[in-house]
Amino acid sequence: MNRTKKGNRMHKHCPLPVKAAVFALALGAAMTQPSESQGANIVRNAGRVVALGDAIGPASSDLPFPIAALPSAEGCTLTDAITAANTDTSVGGCIAETERDIIILRINVTLDQALPSITSAITIKGKGHTIDGNNGNWSVLNIAAGGSLTLNDTTVTGGNPTGDGGGIHVEFGAFTLNNSTVSNNTAGDSGGGIFTDSATVTLNNSTVAENTAEINGGGIFASNSPITLNNSLISGNVAFLIANEIWTNHTSAGATVTVDNYNLFGDKDEDNAEAFVDFTPGASDVTATSDGTNPMLLGSIIDILTFNGGPGETHALPAGSPAIDLDPTCSTGFPADQRGYTRPINVSCDAGSYEFSPEFSLASGNGRDLPANTWLMTAPPCTPVPAEINAQLGTDLGGIYGDSWISFKWDADSTPQKYIQQLSTDSLELGVGNWNYSFNAGTMYIDGTATPVIADCTDYGLPGACFEIDLVIPPVNESRWNMVGHPFPYTVDWADVRVKVSTNSGLNWTSYSPTEAEAAQIMEKTYQSYNGNTYDAKDDSTLGKLGTLLPQEAIWVRTMSKGVYATTLPTHLKMLIPAR
Repeated sequence: MNRTKKGNRMHKHCPLPVKAAVFALALGAAMTQPSESQGANIVRNAGRVVALGDAIGPASSDLPFPIAALPSAEGCTLTDAITAANTDTSVGGCIAETERDIIILRINVTLDQALPSITSAITIKGKGHTIDGNNGNWSVLNIAAGGSLTLNDTTVTGGNPTGDGGGIHVEFGAFTLNNSTVSNNTAGDSGGGIFTDSATVTLNNSTVAENTAEINGGGIFASNSPITLNNSLISGNVAFLIANEIWTNHTSAGATVTVDNYNLFGDKDEDNAEAFVDFTPGASDVTATSDGTNPMLLGSIIDILTFNGGPGETHALPAGSPAIDLDPTCSTGFPADQRGYTRPINVSCDAGSYEFSPEFSLASGNGRDLPANTWLMTAPPCTPVPAEINAQLGTDLGGIYGDSWISFKWDADSTPQKYIQQLSTDSLELGVGNWNYSFNAGTMYIDGTATPVIADCTDYGLPGACFEIDLVIPPVNESRWNMVGHPFPYTVDWADVRVKVSTNSGLNWTSYSPTEAEAAQIMEKTYQSYNGNTYDAKDDSTLGKLGTLLPQEAIWVRTMSKGVYATTLPTHLKMLIPAR
């Protein structure tokens, strides 16, 4: 049997299925949104940790939330949290502490007034959320004398002050930006994205793009400030006077600019003189300006700001971007990109904050990558041995279950139906989907034996063996969501899946393709898969939306009892996944 060694654990590739008896599982439930009390706190206190908000993952108008709410620090707003950290005094629902101050965002924050200036050492862990200035007349975040802000995994947008620093304003303080995006901010003066004066600034694996300054430094304006840029992208910014991307006076006393660390600057719509003032990119950096090292139009360098996997919005690299595979030795030493995706995807690392990958990668053997701070719908691709969740995934994801990582499932038996947190000793089941979340990036491997199959499914339009999953039969003229897990360690085209239904206790069966099942009003042809931030709709007949089930993937399908099946309600409803 093939094995892949990972750490101190030997991972066995899921073997191909053997002919065996039917293995059927009941799945699905009426579609309801989970309540706010169904989550679990997976944050360890370190100094004073303030958790803001009570939701994670985007809602859908028609699908269940990806996961239930994580509890918040009740009544603790971002304004109060910063004030409490600055003053070491409890404010609102925020408890004061004299140790290091950490603020964890659980929701997107939209401002209706300026936040207090940061005057102490604070770390904000955004966990993929956004702080939106709401186009108010203020910088989104302001670091003043004595202040030091480390901002992780956050999107900063919507700042619109009449003065300097649309997104971030740093003066006589310190600022570090890790795995974050500063985008779509405007300054009435200088520094559309970031303004810094007499301060120390470091950007790691981060993006400053599509910001605007009315005067200088559309992306970054740096006066008398030492700046270090590592694997970051500064592109698509605009200044109406000079320096679309970066304005600096680094020749002044005490100021330096450290680059040459595989950054990406500018685009072909500007030349070097328009993009930079008093600043020269390093030899390893990509200068995409018209007279730079690799002239490229903005659309050839980065895509629009959107969810591309990982915790928050990023500007993806399109195919052919000059940033792809630029660093042959991965010399900056970052093991992952801004989203938490492993570097490198290929042999070499990409410049900038994004490692080019069209979609979630499947690791060697039967592993699936789980980027940090990301929910994924997953399922075992073989019979898990051992079956316990912690025994299977604890080594891969690291840390303590319920603290560093967690797993939920959709409970079809409760009233109302809801997500429930699984115990570390609960079992992974074939054909059943799970929501998994981890604060740390990892690759999930499943050890086990071959998926049991029905030896002969030819009566249902399939060429040979298949795996059978029970689907929920809704009440008359209603519909139900089913969270189905793909049970094999290889891909299966959705067009090859069949649904079979019986109205007489299994004496007779009718089988359908997904499109035929929708026409018969027993199951919609479209399934929903989750890409890390939103759902993707796929089916078996629409060009550009043709679906393929992936190893370790779970999906939502919706069954219904309408039309002829409202007149004669089914007694059995099953999905058949063909085996190779």
